Amino acid sequence: QNRELPPLVPPKKKPYYKPLPLVIWEHRRDKRLGVRRLWKAPLNGMLVEDLIPLAHDVLKEYAVLEEGVKRLMKSVTVKACTCCMEIYVGKVGHKLPTCRGTSNRAIYGQHRWIRGYVEDVIIPLEAYHVYNKIGRSIKHSQRYTVPRVGAIHELCMQAGVDDPRYPMIRWARRSGRQMGLDEVPNEEEEDSRDRPRKFELRLAEEELGDLEVEQGEGREDAEKRELKAVADRTLVAFDSVRRGLQALLYKYKVWACGYCSEVHIGVKPHKVLLCGGLGRAYRGGGHAWQEAALSDVFPPNFVWHVPANHHPRLSKELIRYYGQAPAIVEMCVQAGAEAPPRWKAYMRMDVAIPLEEEMLWTA
Repeated sequence: QNRELPPLVPPKKKPYYKPLPLVIWEHRRDKRLGVRRLWKAPLNGMLVEDLIPLAHDVLKEYAVLEEGVKRLMKSVTVKACTCCMEIYVGKVGHKLPTCRGTSNRAIYGQHRWIRGYVEDVIIPLEAYHVYNKIGRSIKHSQRYTVPRVGAIHELCMQAGVDDPRYPMIRWARRSGRQMGLDEVPNEEEEDSRDRPRKFELRLAEEELGDLEVEQGEGREDAEKRELKAVADRTLVAFDSVRRGLQALLYKYKVWACGYCSEVHIGVKPHKVLLCGGLGRAYRGGGHAWQEAALSDVFPPNFVWHVPANHHPRLSKELIRYYGQAPAIVEMCVQAGAEAPPRWKAYMRMDVAIPLEEEMLWTA
């Protein structure tokens, strides 16, 4: 009925997406059976034809999501802390002692709230652009020559989206069979089936459900109705991006560092020694690569949920009665959209929050 997020722990290594004994067992099984895993698309550099339209849809919905968040932030106030990465959706910041920054105020857990921006709601994760998906891994000396691209954009490009700014080698079939690592073509070969339609990130106004002001309707009611339509469309885009990325992660190889937020999309992770996580001195600055989860590529960025009939300034005495939700979901709910059933258990919408005077009399 009511679900809680995992508790915050001191900085340490992230848990594996798959249990380590299961990974070792699968590797030994494939080695015993002689299975060559790099011969199957997309690990051999070829595209999965069924996922090409999905990659275009994910990139399109992500653009709708960014545009929707920009419009919602004009009406919904977002606060960000200058000492840590926590944000809050509300007119005034809460008083919960949850700050984990490095300043003097963070010793007592007190936040220092300022105005938030779109980058605080949608965390911009970048990754190195891979020109050849089955080529050599990126070395430390190439850290300034290889461009950095958004992680979601890079994943969609490797899944079939063409961007003239970032060229890639498209591997195709030759002589009715797939090419492996030992077969390098003399020139770049493209199959006509692997050329998806071009996609522009310009968003039409009608896609966000702009509503015209009807005759006899007040301007304030029309703005609320338009804001609710934008919130509903943003929630649909948020769910579409998550479902599309989850489907792409099942096929395409994505790596995440176990100590920092660095991600890499490709068969071979890069060797850039710029890890800033715990124990980086023992690893020489290298990343501890492991299989990436959905939260590594598209973090939900949870915030505290403010009930509709409650004061926006939360108090630490009633912290066990408050729920949490992704920042985008909380913004859409405050804009008038209905809460998705997936996140209702985290938001604790069926919990009646008592007053501070009644707290001692509650069970």
